[in-house]
Amino acid sequence: MNWAAIAQGLTLVFLANGAPLLAARLLGPVGAYPIDFHLKFADGARVLGASKTFRGVGASLVATTLAALAMGLPWHAGALAAAGAMAGDAFSSLSSGASRCSPQAWRLRVDQAPFSGSRCFC
Repeated sequence: MNWAAIAQGLTLVFLANGAPLLAARLLGPVGAYPIDFHLKFADGARVLGASKTFRGVGASLVATTLAALAMGLPWHAGALAAAGAMAGDAFSSLSSGASRCSPQAWRLRVDQAPFSGSRCFC
């Protein structure tokens, strides 16, 4: 088992999920346009919610791409980690919105499925 490769992969996933939070803290409302373009379900609920923004996707792509390069990996390894993390997070938000779970509700999320035993209690 290659522990260095596992550590590199976990680092990229950690950065991919953490970069949007850091960008939100540092940039405030700058670039916080939602990736669902304010689309709503028939009942008026947002499709992806207000927390999924272009700023977050961009921060994730930039941070993981740069981290991959710093680790000696190809740039696309970081971009792929970011794209996968952001796609999983968006799909999880879509499914929680469709099931009317709040963003803070404990649930088995698509992007956490291998790592979590939590369930939906909404």
